[in-house]
Amino acid sequence: MESINAIQPAHEDCPICGWDAATVFTQVHEKRCRRWKQAIADMNGYQPTPRPRVEVLIEELTQKLAAADDDVEAVKIAGALMRAHYDRSLGHAIDNGHYKDHPDYDAYASMLDLQGLPEGFRHLYPHQPGHIAPGFGFWEPADSKSRRLQFRAARH
Repeated sequence: MESINAIQPAHEDCPICGWDAATVFTQVHEKRCRRWKQAIADMNGYQPTPRPRVEVLIEELTQKLAAADDDVEAVKIAGALMRAHYDRSLGHAIDNGHYKDHPDYDAYASMLDLQGLPEGFRHLYPHQPGHIAPGFGFWEPADSKSRRLQFRAARH
């Protein structure tokens, strides 16, 4: 079996899992990338945008949303922004081994309480509190320590 590291150019981050180019030729990366490949196969080929690209996308879309000219444009940008947050959360779930339990996009979009979303977007995805702590963007399993810590931190 050919190593994933053998097919990666030395100057680019891994296109599958987003692993940093400086460390792409490591066994740790190979293990992570195998996990991502398996998750992508399990999700019928859906490949979330990996970090750090998704972080840049979130920042750009947040700025575009703030500058949107009308509600129609704002709803479109909000959808793309929510997708970027979803991909970041799903990537986190892949890294932590609980992607099979991660909510689908529609459920996630209703769980995440992003500030500045247009009313038209919330009409499509009414907020359902209690799943993702305010101020956080990562979904965590209901019984996880991480989720309890998020909600504890959000209260303070």
